[in-house]
Amino acid sequence: MAKGKRKSDIGTFTEYKKRNGDISHNFAVSVDNTIYRGSYLQKQGTSRQEALKSRQQEVLKKIDEVRELGKVRQEKRSKMTFREHGSLYIRDIKSITHKASMQDKLNDICSFSDIGDMPLLLIKQPEIRAILRYLNEKVIVDRSAVLVKPLAEVMKGTKQKDICQKARISNTTLHFALTGRVISWKSAEAISKALNINPREYFKEITSDPKGYAPNTKLGYKRFLNAVFNRALKDGDIKENPVPKVFDKNAIPKEKRVKKILGEIEAKQLAEALAREPLNKQVAISLSLYGAMRKCEACGLEWKDIDFANGTIHLKRNSIYTRGYGVHTTSTLKNGSDRKIQPPKELLNLLKLYKQHQDIERERLGTLWQDSDRVVVNAMGKPINPSSLTDWLKAILRKNNMKVVDCHSLRHSCIVVLLRNMYKVKGMSIGIVSAYAGHSSPSITMDIYEKYLTEDEGKAGACLDGIFGTEAPKPPQPDNVVMLNKVC
Repeated sequence: MAKGKRKSDIGTFTEYKKRNGDISHNFAVSVDNTIYRGSYLQKQGTSRQEALKSRQQEVLKKIDEVRELGKVRQEKRSKMTFREHGSLYIRDIKSITHKASMQDKLNDICSFSDIGDMPLLLIKQPEIRAILRYLNEKVIVDRSAVLVKPLAEVMKGTKQKDICQKARISNTTLHFALTGRVISWKSAEAISKALNINPREYFKEITSDPKGYAPNTKLGYKRFLNAVFNRALKDGDIKENPVPKVFDKNAIPKEKRVKKILGEIEAKQLAEALAREPLNKQVAISLSLYGAMRKCEACGLEWKDIDFANGTIHLKRNSIYTRGYGVHTTSTLKNGSDRKIQPPKELLNLLKLYKQHQDIERERLGTLWQDSDRVVVNAMGKPINPSSLTDWLKAILRKNNMKVVDCHSLRHSCIVVLLRNMYKVKGMSIGIVSAYAGHSSPSITMDIYEKYLTEDEGKAGACLDGIFGTEAPKPPQPDNVVMLNKVC
């Protein structure tokens, strides 16, 4: 026992029992103001003080071993680099999509700065400020490609599945390339390498105008850096997190985005155009137009979630596509909780009709049908990539010479229509609209959509017409005027 640092505290032994003549006692040892409690056995024929002293020595030896291991661990962790700490943080992320996004940010930071191989303990404000400077000055030029020469000849005898595996791309990307759709230049190079061809011979490169990182992208990097340093701070590996002092509220300006929405007339035109499309596309797009669903929620909807008897739909999962993982399901929605909505009858009737159509297809295809119980599926019953919904929608809008928007814009359009017509339905409130949209509170709904309701400001007074009386006040009669004159 080291002098001046440790002392034993026998305390009051209230519990003991005999075992074959041996007695069990409780004891406590205080080391550097930390109390360790345990028990010791006084064997028959030995004194209590000898047994206690022997047990104390065992405990103190164990404490020394643990402390030595702690010092070794602390020394080892003090040498851990930012890349290693970032990997530890990413390892504990459960969401596949979030994990892939954070891994991309870690790789990006390590590629454009020197902090990847620096010990986290040595990274201070200047190094974080250099990252912020890079994010502000970075100029991005998007490189995309479109097929200009058919690949049928070079693909002869090769399965598309094998090309996708060799190029490490999805079936959707290869399908887009073969049908003349725009893909990334990186994917075009991967396809060309898999087929052993020159990419510039078969693909035309398209470059966008130079642009910088969007404010939300910079915020994503800030959140990642902050999370890595906060984890290290919590584990005791560093004493201070330098990120908040560099990425303060003035470091990144807020991004002002104007959401594209369809007006009521345009929404009606889209509904008429959808009626001429195949049932699967009608249903997939109508879920956003009538149900204000996000496309991930629409693709995650299953038939067991729809209660036709009570006219309700229970949304409780997302279907997401992540590069490297494919289509997968998450059990929670955006705000962390599920929701139940009562959609209009038009949508429910369309779903009933589509259910009958899907049952017929299931029987026709037999074992070829992949029974996933999903509402939005491909021709074989398999869940689809949510981005396909946007592709379907844009193709329909272009075909009908309408304003081109994405599926999320249909969700915004639905919510704005609900808010504008809220006063027409008795008992309707902002809280009901917020719940229908899946927002955590009505204030979020108003913060997002208030700017779209400025044309309805004059309707507040119209709501009061007829409530306090329909007749206008009558002007004073001549007799009353004479009487007032006499009084005065």
